[in-house]
Amino acid sequence: MDTLLVVLASFSQASVEFIRRILPSGTNALLVATFISLSGGILGLIAATAQNKWHEFSKSALGFSVLAGVAVLLLDIFLVTAYSRGLKLSVGVPLFVGATVFFGFFYSLISGDKISWISAFGSGLVVLGSILIATQNS
Repeated sequence: MDTLLVVLASFSQASVEFIRRILPSGTNALLVATFISLSGGILGLIAATAQNKWHEFSKSALGFSVLAGVAVLLLDIFLVTAYSRGLKLSVGVPLFVGATVFFGFFYSLISGDKISWISAFGSGLVVLGSILIATQNS
């Protein structure tokens, strides 16, 4: 089930990448990022209210959620700006995936996850492959 959830999240992320790419050039990245975050937040609040799950949300979760929201806002600003300047999906998506694997690996080490050599090697191959794909398509 977890694998399916990750695949669905990847599909959602790829769909958002596509939507960011088809926005007209010169689109205000801050406004687009704000509307993306607001629409996701409003839909999430509606879903949480419908499920009546408010008692499962702690104060520390609120703080971390705000930090994650700032990161998502910055992510949207950076990607909308890059795509509105003409970055192709065939370059942006592989770079995004490679960078995500790289920083995710870094955060895994910081959080104390035990990383096997095969996992480190595989992550390195993904990063290298992403760079190769992006440079060949640019």
